Amino acid sequence: MKLYKNTDDLPKWFNLKNYDCIAELSTSEIKKQVRFRTDLIDSAKRAYDENETDDNGDLYLFEYEEGKRYEQITNGNVVLIDFENIEMERIHKEIAIANGRDYKRIDYRLPRTQTVSGYTTVEAYFHSLSLMDEDLIKDDGKYIAFKEELLSADVNITDKLFDAYCSSGFAAINIHLEGYTDKEIIADIIKLLPEWRKCLGIEEPCGISYSKELDYKKIVSYRIIPLLDLLLHEKINNKKFPLRVLATALYPKGEKGENELKQTVIPLALRITSDNYRHLD
Repeated sequence: MKLYKNTDDLPKWFNLKNYDCIAELSTSEIKKQVRFRTDLIDSAKRAYDENETDDNGDLYLFEYEEGKRYEQITNGNVVLIDFENIEMERIHKEIAIANGRDYKRIDYRLPRTQTVSGYTTVEAYFHSLSLMDEDLIKDDGKYIAFKEELLSADVNITDKLFDAYCSSGFAAINIHLEGYTDKEIIADIIKLLPEWRKCLGIEEPCGISYSKELDYKKIVSYRIIPLLDLLLHEKINNKKFPLRVLATALYPKGEKGENELKQTVIPLALRITSDNYRHLD
């Protein structure tokens, strides 16, 4: 990978003062900002590794929402926005107005984490389409016929047996909230998890590192967010900044030097953007 030479090679959009507002964010918002940038860096890396191109033959770096977030960074708006939720709200508002209804914002999803989430209506719909493509479900417009194995099969077992849908790594389950206590539900999930993993051939991840409150304080004091944006710039342009340039850009008053950057700051940035790092909510 080629190297940039000096601070004159920093992107025109980079202004350290723009990042002062990061210190005012809550811990949960800082987590979100790190996740957004991790996704951007991963997408840029994947585009180069897999040579993903668009119809014009240009490198296909980002999906729509990610592209909008990268545009925010290059415009100096460093607190990135969840464009997906904004777009969904716009669509719901337009539908309500078109149907002559007053618009009232409603969250149509259960609260979710990276680990646990509901199974959306759209996911269910596309899953049914995939089963039809595999002739596991047949609809002649009058009757719907299911392949016999589907009548009692769980979604994930169906996928595993017939390779009908790409739900690898996930388990779609029902939880009987009304009839059982949290203690009973948690006990059953703990008991069933190893059995689910065995049935689906999904091993428990190893080498996981869990977040600490101190990590988020360091994200601010070490100026990790601007560092991540510069690392993203490296990925996109396939060109690397020397440590001396990064040190000058991030710590213009000499707060940290090349050695600290190499030994503490960059390792933290790489750790919190690793697949094995978990932001605990």
